[in-house]
Amino acid sequence: MKSIKVLVFVWLALIASAVSADVSIKPPFGEHMVLQRDAKVPVWGTAAPSEKVTVKFADQSVEAVTDVNGKWRVELAPLKASAEPRGLVVTGNNTVTLKDVLVGEVWICSGQSNMQLTQSETLNAAVEAKAANYPRIRMFAAEKNFAASPIDDIDGNWLVCSPQSVGGFTGVGYFFARDLHKTLNVPVGLINIPWGGLRAEPFVSLACLKQMPSFKQRADEYETYWTEKRAKRAAALAAGVDPRKAPKIPASDNSDITAVYNAMVHPLAPYAVRGTAWYQGESNGGDPEHYQELLTGLISCWRQEWTMPDMPFCIVQLANFKTRVNTPIELKSWADLRDAQWRTAQTVSHTGMVTAIDVGEEGIHPKDKITVGNRISRWAQAQVYGKQIEWSGPTFKSMKVDGRQAIITFDHAEGLKQNGDALPSFAIAGADHTFYAADGKIEGSAVVLTCAKVAEPVAVRYAWKFNPACALYNADDLPAVPFRTDDWSAGDVKVGK
Repeated sequence: MKSIKVLVFVWLALIASAVSADVSIKPPFGEHMVLQRDAKVPVWGTAAPSEKVTVKFADQSVEAVTDVNGKWRVELAPLKASAEPRGLVVTGNNTVTLKDVLVGEVWICSGQSNMQLTQSETLNAAVEAKAANYPRIRMFAAEKNFAASPIDDIDGNWLVCSPQSVGGFTGVGYFFARDLHKTLNVPVGLINIPWGGLRAEPFVSLACLKQMPSFKQRADEYETYWTEKRAKRAAALAAGVDPRKAPKIPASDNSDITAVYNAMVHPLAPYAVRGTAWYQGESNGGDPEHYQELLTGLISCWRQEWTMPDMPFCIVQLANFKTRVNTPIELKSWADLRDAQWRTAQTVSHTGMVTAIDVGEEGIHPKDKITVGNRISRWAQAQVYGKQIEWSGPTFKSMKVDGRQAIITFDHAEGLKQNGDALPSFAIAGADHTFYAADGKIEGSAVVLTCAKVAEPVAVRYAWKFNPACALYNADDLPAVPFRTDDWSAGDVKVGK
């Protein structure tokens, strides 16, 4: 009987050994994927330790030998864009073939619920879906996951865009990809990793959070907490305590700092991509004073993870939201968060921002994602792909005071125009820091503002509300970006009537 048990044990061990020797390539790699053109393309997976692995794609064949942990990685030389469905073949002890692989442009789409909102939930969804016959647009739909420390694997699959599948695509991402695909005439792949309702902190690594003065203490406390929990369990097990009775390691939560980064960002890298579109900030709206630091750190963190110091990063400025109020400005609103987004785009290289201040609704999830997606595409065409098109609405350039007039000049202001009979949402303050509604008129590429209650203008704000009325555009129908000329704190500002 004992010999039979030994034979069974050996047989099972041999089976386990054979299984572990199988070469494996996991998501984000998969059938129907899009590989990034004109860049080195890392490909990785697992096999038995010291196993030789060969990867073949197009006319390339590259080899690697797994390390002691059975991990392997190769790098394909830059590829030309191709809509030809080809197989990526990985050979070791066995062979794995990923079919229908295209080469084109790959973008990460991330953020919270407005990026997560599916095409089926957007404006004219049924009509748009019926026309969504774009088999060269693909999306990696990542399964949601979170972890207390970085993990290597992510689950998900690549979807081919069709009238039947597009309803599950990120709405913003799909309309961005559609416009980019039509313009560049190359395949477009989206890697979709948003999570509704979350602040930005879960999307940042612990190491990066520890480099931010406003977040270091929180990150240190988080690290200490988990280190102590793991150490207590390890010590108990080492002492022979029954695993069922040893101290448990608590479950993490998706809202924990770094939790989404660990399970949904880290395992994607370094899959070759062109850049990132980021639509988030609603959940950080109550803490705008730290958002510029946080978003700047997040961008740096992701660039480090991909070893792409110049990774293009496009921020979608928060849309208008809530019931419109008839006051010159609102002191506690998303205006400060939008300002933090704008300042991040102005101070971080290879970073841009598109404005959605005119497409929002009273609800937090505006349905017009077509306009937002197209604006991201315009930014990418101009700032990433070098096309000579306007991509931004008018942005504040300078203020000149002439008597009772405040004269505001703008960049991106060719064909400056107003939609409607007036220019609402401008406010002027004098030395007393009290803002009053201003009357405005367009003169060339400038707006001239006056207010009977302000004899000597000192500061101007525009669209400084949750839901401002927007009527100032350029010739390309892109809305003026909210701005302020002052740096006064909320406690130093008053609102006039």
